Amino acid sequence: MNAHDDAEATFQAAVALRPSIVAVRDHIEQQRCLPPQLVRELKETGVFRMTMPRAWGGSELTPAAQLRVLEELSYADASVGWCATIGCDSGYFSAYMDQTVARQMFSDLDMVTGGNLARTAGRAVRVAGGYRVSGHWPFASGCRHADWMIGSCMVYDGETQVTNAAGVPVTRVCFFPPEQCQIIDTWLTTGMRGTGSHDFTVTDVFVPEERTFNFQALKPLRPQPLYAFFPFVAGKFGAVPLGVARAALEATIEVARRSNARQVVKRGKLAPRHPVSEESYMQAGIARAEAMIGSARSYLYEQTAQVWEHLVAGQRPSPADTARYTLYYVNAYTVCREAVDQLYCLAGAAAVYSNGALDRLLRDMRTVAQHVLAGPHNYEMVGQLLLGVEPIQLFT
Repeated sequence: MNAHDDAEATFQAAVALRPSIVAVRDHIEQQRCLPPQLVRELKETGVFRMTMPRAWGGSELTPAAQLRVLEELSYADASVGWCATIGCDSGYFSAYMDQTVARQMFSDLDMVTGGNLARTAGRAVRVAGGYRVSGHWPFASGCRHADWMIGSCMVYDGETQVTNAAGVPVTRVCFFPPEQCQIIDTWLTTGMRGTGSHDFTVTDVFVPEERTFNFQALKPLRPQPLYAFFPFVAGKFGAVPLGVARAALEATIEVARRSNARQVVKRGKLAPRHPVSEESYMQAGIARAEAMIGSARSYLYEQTAQVWEHLVAGQRPSPADTARYTLYYVNAYTVCREAVDQLYCLAGAAAVYSNGALDRLLRDMRTVAQHVLAGPHNYEMVGQLLLGVEPIQLFT
């Protein structure tokens, strides 16, 4: 198949998986992980090979095509969409290692990568042929079904921390087989429970040099444009709030259609019963939510296309392009959170039941919007880039 056919086939497979996802949503939330059967079905859709190179037999989907698939999965269930977003990083991360080694590591193109890129969470001590690594990383989404775990580490020579010429600590992203990791059951949360984003630790594990890459000096070892812009890793997370918000909008419309408005007395007479959908406040609220979600989605796809066009033409995105690309997913979190909040209020008392869709969607949206990618500091960094001011850099 060509790239377009791969993209459409993966998207249609994600759509077809929706009934299976809906059928296990309660299990996902209660068990705080994805059922093994669902993980197998996700692999069959091709979602985890979306970023794998076509030369290996992967799909190598464009960023916009990836967003479309992840948005559909997030519409079905936020935790499923999030785990798919994390798990398909295998194709991106493997672009920064020796390609023979990477191909051996990912002999199955549907292998899932989990873990955390928090750079201060691990310690990698240089030894012959690699590193002795110990660390404790939080928020390891998908760790219960991952085929590889990653953890970013500070690099040491003995007891001396290694720094670059500017005095900044040198870091290394290390890959671990899951059996070398200990998962600590910490993911007891309001929403997004099915992501299973527990802490994990490793203790004095040897990691070969070739199974690591330098996060601060990323040099892709593939020529294709998909691997030339590392922010694509973060950018695809914008699909999750869009899918959740769209599900909340449709759930609220369903509430409005099936619920009757409270009866009132007008001019001394009891007004006829009528559905909430005929109330002006509901009509205006639904329209506002549609505009909010739709505008966030349009901005997301527009800025993704803009950056992609530059890369396909062999050009680097400008600082302003990078700023707007960053802003699109921050904006998606912010606007979709506000839209879901408003929709929950519109639905009134019908939204408060724990077995209802809006209760879960509100909890999921509120939890996912706490992610560092949605933090207010991101607006500051974007503003600095747009103004030509040297941006701050988080080092966590």
